[in-house]
Amino acid sequence: MFDQRGVMSHNQNMFALVGNFGFAPGPKGLSVYRYDPGTAAMQLIETAFEAVNVGHLSVDQERGVVYAVDECPNQRGQTGGGGYLLALKIDPHSGQLSLLNQQPTLSQEPCYTCLDRTRRYILVSHHADFGFVTQVVKGESGYSTQVFFDDTALVLFPIHADGSLGQACDVCLTPGDGAAGAHPWARHHSVVADPTSELFIVCDKGLEQFHTYHLDRENGKLLPLQDTLVEPGLIPRYGTFHPALSLFYANYERAALIHVYRYDIPSGRLDQVSSAPLMLSDSPAELASAEAALPLTHPKTLAERMQMLQEKAPVGPDKAEPADILIHPNGKSLYASVRGTNTISVLDVDSAGMLSLRDVIDCGGVNPRGLSISPDGRFLFAANMGSGNIATFSIGADGALCATGAGVKASSPGNLRIIAV
Repeated sequence: MFDQRGVMSHNQNMFALVGNFGFAPGPKGLSVYRYDPGTAAMQLIETAFEAVNVGHLSVDQERGVVYAVDECPNQRGQTGGGGYLLALKIDPHSGQLSLLNQQPTLSQEPCYTCLDRTRRYILVSHHADFGFVTQVVKGESGYSTQVFFDDTALVLFPIHADGSLGQACDVCLTPGDGAAGAHPWARHHSVVADPTSELFIVCDKGLEQFHTYHLDRENGKLLPLQDTLVEPGLIPRYGTFHPALSLFYANYERAALIHVYRYDIPSGRLDQVSSAPLMLSDSPAELASAEAALPLTHPKTLAERMQMLQEKAPVGPDKAEPADILIHPNGKSLYASVRGTNTISVLDVDSAGMLSLRDVIDCGGVNPRGLSISPDGRFLFAANMGSGNIATFSIGADGALCATGAGVKASSPGNLRIIAV
């Protein structure tokens, strides 16, 4: 357990948990490393549950329990039926994992978990599959076909006192029958909670919306609030909340930018108030403005580094494919991984919560997916799935990142969490 400064209590061990994710056959599973909080060095203990395609992790520091989704389309022994949510106990001395229990998530490819602050519930969102079913229908005027896509769901699970999972107690369903419009398959790619855990926001890639919910903890029910449309073609992916202000930051798979939304907890309303780029355009005026306005953390200017990075991975802003996004616990810096350019964008957060691009650095590998910050706020970790490594960066007082060289090899890392037990 950590205090308010992120300092580990005495007589506790720290472990880094890496969820390995991949589309190809091969070892996946959950890797456990012994973690040194002073240097951020990691030493592999084991990779367990290698058949599990770990799409996302949540940790319960108090119970020493890890929750992981098996992001797969098929239940055991059958075609289709969806994936699983696993509850795993970590041994406080050895770091080895044991299965408490697991529950089917009732929808295909569960991809994100959100642990309620009371630790009584956990929410799971689903990506769903790209497949479809064509049925032949006979009507009064003859035969026709009808196409059905996968339903997707936000599923609520109760958590027992020992950290094990109960059966799903509520489901908010988005039907995949094609009636939704241009994107017939809704893909709930993530679900996150505000700092009070009173408002939950789902990023829906398929319908290109944000869905907001309350949680009725007494009755174990999700209460839908509002749906907020985004500009067509952006495809919302992940979001994060400011630790002190009523602001929600969202990234998009088809746009190298972040939108800032002001949120209202009682109504669930989201209002866009600002935006910021994750990379620079080729405009000479914009590059010159960036050089003059932005603080730099490397010898070369930001514009020169962007040119080198774009030469290494020449993609435009619409092909950048941002992945993860998170804000520093002090609320002064925000970080975003960008897969198409193999970079991490560093943004300053001002006192009003607005963003400005500070820096763009190499991610230390290929295809950066998940990002994580150490509990003490001193280090940032990038899970580079394409190159199979965890890259480690020190975080300066101004939020700047500097590669430490202390990273480690991993199978196909998609996300990372640190736990003290």
